[in-house]
Amino acid sequence: AERNSFIISRGFKNYFLFSMLFTVMEQLCIVVDMILVGNFVNANAFSALNLVVPIESIVTGVVMLLTGGAGIIASRQIGDQDFDGAYRTLSVSALSTVAVAALMSVAGFFTIDSTVSILCPEPALGRFLKEYLRIYYISLIPLALYNVMILILNVDGKPDVVLWTVVSACILDILLDVVFMKHLKMGVSGTALAGAVSYTVPVLF
Repeated sequence: AERNSFIISRGFKNYFLFSMLFTVMEQLCIVVDMILVGNFVNANAFSALNLVVPIESIVTGVVMLLTGGAGIIASRQIGDQDFDGAYRTLSVSALSTVAVAALMSVAGFFTIDSTVSILCPEPALGRFLKEYLRIYYISLIPLALYNVMILILNVDGKPDVVLWTVVSACILDILLDVVFMKHLKMGVSGTALAGAVSYTVPVLF
């Protein structure tokens, strides 16, 4: 019992540390993204992207619902040595997450005009909002796969790999922001595309 308590305590501390660093890196990446948009595009683009937060929060919440819950169930099944059950749980989670992401992508893409009119009736901001959302909605499937990959790595007991994956994705995202927005002059489409690529590359790797 003492040995199990020590293992659980140590495991919790490791996961807690890496989870905190994971969250800090994600938030830092978002902040740097917004700073680059403000500098390489303009203040209206910066303001427009702040209006995307409700949509991104809904998408993130749905993805976390499907992956986070599955992670708890799969971890308990692994603890009970039910590896087939854990495999089924992760498979269902992965398929469900990708399917829901695909549905949200299609629904979002075909309702961009109405979404923008609700979020921002100001034409000067709405233009940037549309540019961003067109690519963001397409990137939902890579985003879903990225979160599924993180789920599997966490359940497999590799929070350190998750952290380095997120760090690599953030660095790639920031570098591509500079290339797409500063050098290729792609505007807010550039930051959306940078995000999509930064999700896709780690999944492929």
